This record gives sequence, structure tokens and C-alpha cells, in this order.
Amino acid sequence: MPNEDIQTWLGRTEEAHDIAATGPLDRLAALLDRHPDANASSVRPLGHWLYFLPQAIRSELGEDGHPKKGGFLPPIDLPRRMWAGGRISFEAPIRLTAPLRRVSRIAAITEKVGKSGPMVFVTVVHEIHADGVRAITEEQDLVYRAPAPTSAAASPPKAEATSIPAIAEVSTAAASTTVSTSSAFSVGHGTGFTRPGGR
Repeated sequence: MPNEDIQTWLGRTEEAHDIAATGPLDRLAALLDRHPDANASSVRPLGHWLYFLPQAIRSELGEDGHPKKGGFLPPIDLPRRMWAGGRISFEAPIRLTAPLRRVSRIAAITEKVGKSGPMVFVTVVHEIHADGVRAITEEQDLVYRAPAPTSAAASPPKAEATSIPAIAEVSTAAASTTVSTSSAFSVGHGTGFTRPGGR
């Protein structure tokens, strides 16, 4: 896509709302084999990542499991999206059960060419407000890259076409539990937990 078309996404904003509920925090504690903190009155640092999860329907997802580009994020014609870096400023506590508002803004779009080919860096600034007060400012740097080079010898065999998303299972021997997550776990799609035997 021409540079001038991508650059028109600069300054674009998006607003989302959520509640600082205890449920996501309790489930994360359970995943880490810990009991919930019954005395907690606020969300611990980085706990805000458990909120504002995307809820795009399957037909609105891209091949990487993220919402398709061209909405809030620019329609960059490079398929590999990676997290390149970020910065977070914690400015005020987030009270548990507080109403949350996140305002996201496209702050920078930079095109580069590296040894592996063309790359586009996109910086997104998120401002998270709790109880009407700005609590967190986070900058996220995303990088879009060209497809990885492949060779006939190194390429794994292609799986049969199916309408069911591929599931990766990671066994934790200590807990004798299997955690099943889809390939889009990082954005909160299709997670499940099963014990041996499917129960």
C-alpha cells in the first residue's frame, strides 16, 4: 500500500469500556496456581492487560487471529505482526470494580527496510481511565514484516483444511492438567482448560 495511504491512519482514535472486575484477576491467579488475594482493593501493575480484550467475530479475524487490519490499525500489506516494544506509566491506582475507559491513538507509522525485507512500525498510545481519572498511559510498538522465507526441506507438512481453529495443548505435569489454547491466545480468543479424560 502506498505510503500516503498508510499515513492517513495517523491520529486515528478508538475508545473502549470495561469494568475492573475481580474475575479475570482470580482466573489468572488460578492459572498460576495461586489463591486470589482476598484483601486486594486495586488492580496490580500490568493487571490492566486482562481487560479490554477484543471480541471480534470469527469472520472479522485475520489469518493471525487478530482483528482484521483496516479498522483502527492501518491496512498494512505485511502479514507478520510482532510486538517490538513498549513503555508504561502508572499514574494512579485502579480500584477494583471501577468503570474503565481506554482511549487508543495511532501515534506514529514508520516504514523501514531491513535485511529481512520491508517493515512498518506502528506506535499505539493507550490512555486508561478509572473512575474518571487517568491511571495508565501505555505506548505499544508493533512491527509488521514480510513473510518468513521458506524452503521445501524446512517447511512442515500442511495440515488438512478444517473449519475448526488449530488447538495447541501444553501439558503441565506438576498439576496433571492440560491447558488448551488457540493460536490467538495472546488476544484472548478461544481459551480452555481440561483435565485428562476431557473433564
